[in-house]
Amino acid sequence: MHPFPIKFKDDITQALAVFDYDKNRKYRFIITQGSEVLMLNNKGKKVKGFKYNKSNSDIVFPPQHFRIAGKDYITIAEKNGQLNILSRVGKPRILAPKAFDFSNTPISLENTKLVVIEKDNTKNSINIDGKVSSRKLEVTSYQFVIKGKTKVTLDDNLMRINGILVELPYGIYKKPSISIVNQKEYVSIIETQENKVYVYSKSGNLLHGFPIYGTSSPDFGDMTKSGKTNFVTKGESKEILIYELN
Repeated sequence: MHPFPIKFKDDITQALAVFDYDKNRKYRFIITQGSEVLMLNNKGKKVKGFKYNKSNSDIVFPPQHFRIAGKDYITIAEKNGQLNILSRVGKPRILAPKAFDFSNTPISLENTKLVVIEKDNTKNSINIDGKVSSRKLEVTSYQFVIKGKTKVTLDDNLMRINGILVELPYGIYKKPSISIVNQKEYVSIIETQENKVYVYSKSGNLLHGFPIYGTSSPDFGDMTKSGKTNFVTKGESKEILIYELN
């Protein structure tokens, strides 16, 4: 009998995190409830080998998994500014030497360093020895995302895809996202005032027919199994929109 769905007594306070350490579909599901962390296997059972259970304060992001130089690193960021950097079994791997004023940008990996962006736009890079280098970014707002060898940054309305500048119309934008479907990479970003979804190629070109209407970040895939790329976005409050890329 399939173990899902699973009901919990206490509220789940962060989005579900899913780890696949060795890309072999032996999934780990990480549940966050305030300051507590619960890791389940793909049978819905608690992973007894994961030793980390509770933080000193509420957790501010879903836990994240990174692979650096063949080793696993799990990050758990707390409201009190503490960053826990753990091994696969939940034991401390790196001791962060300072507290951080976490912004809304989750922890990211840049080359072999973990990156923390603070609310005042200070960029902190943490190497595997625990040393931190900090640099104040001269921007009014800053977000970035990395997937594989593709890095996308957003500074107000200036987006850069691997350094290629894309000047967006003025507006309020959510964090960009990178999707890979049918061996092609797409960079998407949503403007929240006029509810417009922009999708760009890896080379920084706006795809034909965009922007289109949408109120949530798109979720890409080959939904029809036809080799064509589709994506789903939210429309009005009770509306789901499905688009196909030509």
